[in-house]
Amino acid sequence: MKAALVLATQLFERHPALDDSDIDVFLIVESDAAFRRRPYHAHKIALLLSGLRHTADRLEGAGRRVERLTLAHTEGVGVGAAVKRMLREHDIDGLA
Repeated sequence: MKAALVLATQLFERHPALDDSDIDVFLIVESDAAFRRRPYHAHKIALLLSGLRHTADRLEGAGRRVERLTLAHTEGVGVGAAVKRMLREHDIDGLA
């Protein structure tokens, strides 16, 4: 199975992975550790989280499969570790 990782800085309406017919699932990670590590204002974090969640909803509304790790499930976990966990849990062998 092939997945596309959508980062908070890649919330394009026409994400390039949408045109890749090999993409089976979109991964969205709300990394607590990433937000703590960056000197973002709380309002910016709220906007990024909102954008991630709206993107996930939009993808699902378009009939695409989305797997999410929310802040509640990533406390103290970096993006890399969270992605590795998702790859393992969902038997993903390719990442875009």
